[in-house]
Amino acid sequence: MTRDVGLPQIGEGVPKTEGQLQVKSSRWSSSSKKILLVLALLLPVLLVGASLRGRPSYALTAFGDLTQLFMLATATLFFAWKGFSARGTPRAFWFLIALGFGMWSVNMVLWVYYEVWLNQPVPSVPIGNFLLFIKPVPMLAALALQPNKESPQRARLLSFFDLTSLLVYWTYVYVFWAMAYLLAGNDLARYNRNSDVVGAVGNQVFLFILAFVAIRSRGPWRGFYLHFLCASAMYCFASILINRAISSGHYYTGSFYDLPLTTAMAWFCVTAMTYSVDSQTRLPQSLEEPKSGSPSDRRTILWSARLSMVATLSTPVIGLWLVTSGETQDAVRHFRIVLTLFTMSLLTILLLLKQDLLNFKLAGYLRDASLAYSNLKRFENQLVQNEKLVSLGKFVARVAHEINRAMTAVGKDVEDLNAQPAADENRQRMTTKIGDSARRTNGLVENMLSFAQEMPSHRASVDVRPLLESAVNLTRAGRRHSIRVEIQEEGAVPMVEGDANQLIQVFLHIIANAIDAMEGNEVGLLAIAISARKDHIEIGFVDTGSGLKDPRRVFEPFYTTKLVGKGVGLGLSTCYGIIRQHGGEIDCQNRPEGGAVFRLVLPAAVAATVEAVS
Repeated sequence: MTRDVGLPQIGEGVPKTEGQLQVKSSRWSSSSKKILLVLALLLPVLLVGASLRGRPSYALTAFGDLTQLFMLATATLFFAWKGFSARGTPRAFWFLIALGFGMWSVNMVLWVYYEVWLNQPVPSVPIGNFLLFIKPVPMLAALALQPNKESPQRARLLSFFDLTSLLVYWTYVYVFWAMAYLLAGNDLARYNRNSDVVGAVGNQVFLFILAFVAIRSRGPWRGFYLHFLCASAMYCFASILINRAISSGHYYTGSFYDLPLTTAMAWFCVTAMTYSVDSQTRLPQSLEEPKSGSPSDRRTILWSARLSMVATLSTPVIGLWLVTSGETQDAVRHFRIVLTLFTMSLLTILLLLKQDLLNFKLAGYLRDASLAYSNLKRFENQLVQNEKLVSLGKFVARVAHEINRAMTAVGKDVEDLNAQPAADENRQRMTTKIGDSARRTNGLVENMLSFAQEMPSHRASVDVRPLLESAVNLTRAGRRHSIRVEIQEEGAVPMVEGDANQLIQVFLHIIANAIDAMEGNEVGLLAIAISARKDHIEIGFVDTGSGLKDPRRVFEPFYTTKLVGKGVGLGLSTCYGIIRQHGGEIDCQNRPEGGAVFRLVLPAAVAATVEAVS
């Protein structure tokens, strides 16, 4: 068996397996890094000189084992340090790489313990073989994270279930093909031989996937992956070479066969210490990776899920093959059947958990899509409303200007008539009526210009509560015994930047409409709530009236449900325009228990906001 696949059988010495390390070199002093680099490059050269002696010795064994342990430990520490220095997905990437090298280092510690500390051949310890076989799994997980891309947290969680399934399956393969002969058949030679085979296959699978990732990567990450790929290829070659040497009985620790393995470890260390790739090293999207949503991008994202699915589906196939073939009394076959059933149960549980998470994720996407659709419809309605108001406002403004010119001329004529010597009483009375009609028409013109938003506004910091109290008094709502008005203020409410006259006009319209809606009730309540919400204030008008017939149309110009002569349908349209002109929002809806709710949102004054923050 090979040193990279696990600990050898009794009386055999063997090397270790792959890995490499990388850390943010800026966190280390240049002198310390130079010393470590010199050691990493010099130790393989010294091993060459020592191996040329051609005969095993305790000193050569100790030098070979300690050299390899030093390189693996250095690589593990540098990768872990790089993980502490990074953020987000790159941090997880480096920690997973460090975990793989940590498993390899633990196996190497066992070698040092037996060959150096106890000065005896390394026995066949299954835990060492298993650690070496399982170490590519966290490295594959690191590759699947794609640290050069940003990925949502939920997607990483789904990948975690896929990679956990692969870890279970990877363990199942090792126990099925190797450990079964040791646990159920007590066949050490068959166990060692199969351990070498599955270890070699696992290394080749990792090398193939790493090559695929390196080819598809761009920029600094591609350089790192290529260095890692070359070192891994050297390691795979060293494993095959050492396995053959062990089979022929020519291998011993520190021999010439250790040179490719030590060279691969040195390559890992040098890459880890000198190659700097962190979360800030990114290229423009157009150069770094294919655009999100492209077919190649989807293939990259789904490869771990597809591998997990293949592993899950292949397990019952293996179980069916076991049931329909082999001897009934074969202990290894019986062990494998039980192992396969247990693995199928674990993979099924993981699949159910992943499906539940996926359902939760899809439900969240559906809620987000529904909310986005609602916001889109709301925006569309506001856009249509704004277009209507703009078009109508231009027309109203032109008409208002024409009427204003005519009324100005009428007013001038009335002044001329009043300036003449006293005439008969009938003409004087007629002149007074004409003047009153002209003034009322001027008032209508002002309302029309206000609707068209062509009246000059005078902005200042305004406290909305006094304006609401004035609007309540002007509508004489407090004098109506059947109607009660309550104004509630939640906490400290900042002032708003706006035109007091325009805002009180809005409040008058809404309060008057609420009173009209409660006119037929024996008892009515209008609750006005004022509250602060971050950088704006919210005013709610809740009444117990008859409600709105069509809440979607209340802000349309000339839409009214009042009797002829009581309204032309411009009041709430004017309110809508004023609130939008102030940078706020206004909407309405019916209450399930009856009545209507009008909600106004106005931006808080900048000075008041700054004062509240301080």
